[in-house]
Amino acid sequence: MSQPVIEIRNLERRFQLPRESLFRPAGTVYALNGINLTVEPQQSFGIVGESGCGKSTLARIIMGLDKPTAGSIKVMGKDINAVTPHELRSMRSDFQMVFQDPFGSLNPRHRVERIVAEPLFATGETPGKQERKERVGEALQSVGLRPNDMEKYPHEFSGGQRQRVALARALITRPSLIVADEPVSALDVSVQAQVLNLLRDLEDQFGITFVFISHNLAVVDYACQDAAVIYLGRIVEQGPTSALFGRPLHPYTQSLVDAVPHVGAKRDQVVTRSPAALKTQTSAQSGCPFVDRCAFARDICRSEKPELQVADTDHMVACHFAQEIGDNRQREKVASFA
Repeated sequence: MSQPVIEIRNLERRFQLPRESLFRPAGTVYALNGINLTVEPQQSFGIVGESGCGKSTLARIIMGLDKPTAGSIKVMGKDINAVTPHELRSMRSDFQMVFQDPFGSLNPRHRVERIVAEPLFATGETPGKQERKERVGEALQSVGLRPNDMEKYPHEFSGGQRQRVALARALITRPSLIVADEPVSALDVSVQAQVLNLLRDLEDQFGITFVFISHNLAVVDYACQDAAVIYLGRIVEQGPTSALFGRPLHPYTQSLVDAVPHVGAKRDQVVTRSPAALKTQTSAQSGCPFVDRCAFARDICRSEKPELQVADTDHMVACHFAQEIGDNRQREKVASFA
């Protein structure tokens, strides 16, 4: 059995806030609270949640750009927080990142050749000029651009083309893992489809494992085989995307699914019980973190924290009443078609 690309165990990340007063202790933001996650090779895994839930913090820790407060994270079988800076630098050729803004992540003063080749130098490789040009040309061709595009500057490309340049930069080291943080959210809908199709082609062609960070359920449902839903730094539901979005068992996942507009839905059929704005968790909590926003909360939810447990084959959920809520939702769905 092949080893997982990512293994995360009991991961926590807390941030210290500035002191508001000389006589008050500094506050703490609990960004990640006991994340456990395994990503197998050659698959696309989605991480879903609203802004402020901890998605980007998790992405930065996976990439070794931030260190956890507690817990461990292994990438390609190695604990990236236990290796030396030199070892981490050489490991980076195996995992790369694509950022959200396809223009802000590219240096406007540099030509595409230098931008795409940058990871080669950052990981310690020193290819000759001719070899560098050949590898940049191959990377550009693999994302649907022309080799002579390497002479251009970022402002000469459209948004979708700039994201292709960013993908070429990630591919130049031939990585096994690419973490994509909201890779299409800054693009037009038609361009989003092109980039998502490209990512699926790259996964099939090169056997790359993609981790998608997104708040867009439709993107994750289309691009990923499996996904995890994060709420206030905790995974509340995880499983195959077909089960996760076809039969969501956690009330939070249900609210995310219900918030997605559907073509042909009448105004009075649109679900309006979506929860209020997310508040950052600044204190430890004994019960369910979703209790104050949940329409199904009971006394046990306020006193006992639900653990992530298997509800169905490969489908896990952290809710005391997941099965009951899921069955009730199925009955509502059947009734709506009657």
